[in-house]
Amino acid sequence: MTVVASVPKRPGEEIRISVEEFQGKTRVNVRVWWEDDFGEWKPGKQGISMTAEQFRAVWGNCQAVDAVLKEKGQ
Repeated sequence: MTVVASVPKRPGEEIRISVEEFQGKTRVNVRVWWEDDFGEWKPGKQGISMTAEQFRAVWGNCQAVDAVLKEKGQ
């Protein structure tokens, strides 16, 4: 697994974007990870796994999402 980005969500949780192989296919994962009582990070149930094609389709719409957020003052 190659972690591409990690974004804090709240204390003890972060959103990780990674690229990994699963059953011989490359997948892009966006998943919430949490830190246990021993300081070990573990993947949570919240997340999505996409093919490269699905990721590129999502990525292609990110500017549209950003434009809506800007309209809303975010």
